[in-house]
Amino acid sequence: MKEILLYNLDNEKGKQIRQVCSPLSISCRDVASDEYLQTIGALAGLPGFMLRPMTVAAPAFSDEMMLFCGFTNDDIYDFLSRYKAAGIAPVHLKATLTPHNVGWNSLEIHDELTKEHEAMNKK
Repeated sequence: MKEILLYNLDNEKGKQIRQVCSPLSISCRDVASDEYLQTIGALAGLPGFMLRPMTVAAPAFSDEMMLFCGFTNDDIYDFLSRYKAAGIAPVHLKATLTPHNVGWNSLEIHDELTKEHEAMNKK
């Protein structure tokens, strides 16, 4: 199942993203800041990853971020083409769920994507 985890997109842009996703049978899930310490695998509902009770509050971030779960390269290309055609403002922090990051939490992915985005914009 294709799903996009959405961060800080409970707004008009998020609504537009959901409209692009609907005809593509892509579900969207808003991730709340109190879920940021859960593994991405658990947030995506993958077998072997369980949501755990959190005893510590995670620091929140305000950047918009999207995480593609269950997508092939063609799926991502199709989605991004439709996203651009719809004229939706960019979300700069985007990633695909991989075997490498499935055990990371949202803060770890956010930090990695922020570093990558800053490095790309320095060039």
